[in-house]
Amino acid sequence: MKILHVNYSDNNGGAAIHCSRLVEALNKNSINSSLLVTEKNENIINTISQFDSKFDLILHKFKKLFSINIKKILGAKNIYKNSISLFDTGLAKKINGLDFDVVNLNWVCNEMISLKEIKKINKPMVWTLADMWPFIGSLHYTENDFYRFPNKKFDQKKFFNVENWVLNRKIKYFSKDIVIICISKWLEKLAKQSYIFRENKIYTIPCTIDSDKWKSIGKDKAKKILKFDISKKYFLFSAFNGITDNRKGFDLLLKSLTKLDIEKNKFTIVILGNADGLDKIKKIYDYDFIIFDNKFNNNNDLLITIYSACDILIVPSRLEAFGLVALEAGACSLPCVSFKGTGVEDIIEHDHDGYLAEYLNIEDLAKGINLLNNESTRQTMSINIRNKIVKKFSYETVSSQYKDIYKKLI
Repeated sequence: MKILHVNYSDNNGGAAIHCSRLVEALNKNSINSSLLVTEKNENIINTISQFDSKFDLILHKFKKLFSINIKKILGAKNIYKNSISLFDTGLAKKINGLDFDVVNLNWVCNEMISLKEIKKINKPMVWTLADMWPFIGSLHYTENDFYRFPNKKFDQKKFFNVENWVLNRKIKYFSKDIVIICISKWLEKLAKQSYIFRENKIYTIPCTIDSDKWKSIGKDKAKKILKFDISKKYFLFSAFNGITDNRKGFDLLLKSLTKLDIEKNKFTIVILGNADGLDKIKKIYDYDFIIFDNKFNNNNDLLITIYSACDILIVPSRLEAFGLVALEAGACSLPCVSFKGTGVEDIIEHDHDGYLAEYLNIEDLAKGINLLNNESTRQTMSINIRNKIVKKFSYETVSSQYKDIYKKLI
């Protein structure tokens, strides 16, 4: 059994991290797996580059720039993040010429392959969904339900809807034979409701993590390394796309902090990622902030140290397909407070190894933070979340679930 995973990057972004870990897990479970990427940053074994020459890579970059301008003309909401997958790249032909039994697509946007080319792949195909993009339009997340219907307009006011245009092209080119794997039950529910995948076989298999590598180094030790005040509490928030990303809910976090039983000088907010715009926020909310804006691509040790040093992870996302940060943090014994109705529910069990507030309920989110601020409660939940991740999200457990699906296709 030989499996080819296809993902734009080997380490840039949550989908890339999940895909690289999955390939490693499969190989450790004696499932011969390789990773084909456009953007290669790591020296990962069994990795295949999409382009064989510098000329092909340069041509690809021009196509990406051209795509951005086309999206601007078509009226895409975010021309840099939305994906239309318009240009052929020859990837289908390359995949068909490689000796693999099953092709497992992952995050294949950024003009890695055109929608038309996906139809030309002539091998059994699995698609691991890391967000909503494969079954909606050019967006990667949406609260608009247009994708559930063949003729519902995304925006009634517009004569031309780029979202409907991309959706219709996907309906035309995507096969009902593609096996869909969602990384959470939340995403599975939406995929099953979609017009595109309503007839496909759909499964849920979570992201995985090597819990032998990802584990706490001890809170006191970690705080000493980072020069954190041992007497203060540190609340962690992740915002790699920026604290102004509405989907991540940083505004909801700030509002919930005003309702805490804890005095302002007793806690610090630790931000992972882009904190542009924080200066304006500081004028409104007088909190203490620490920012780590590293990309962490090659520095898991620093991430583990941060997870170990912090006291509570807060994930106030409005939309979240899974919650990779909650998985990594939990492996490092850091419990999480989040909302019900998102993919984080697949990681956290309410009142057992974390707290799930009612969806977008600020008061309930604050209640969860107050609860986990209790030393005894937090220690119990820290042990529980670590034990769960070692058991449920291990390399062996997750790779075995994939293996069972691959076997049915060969």
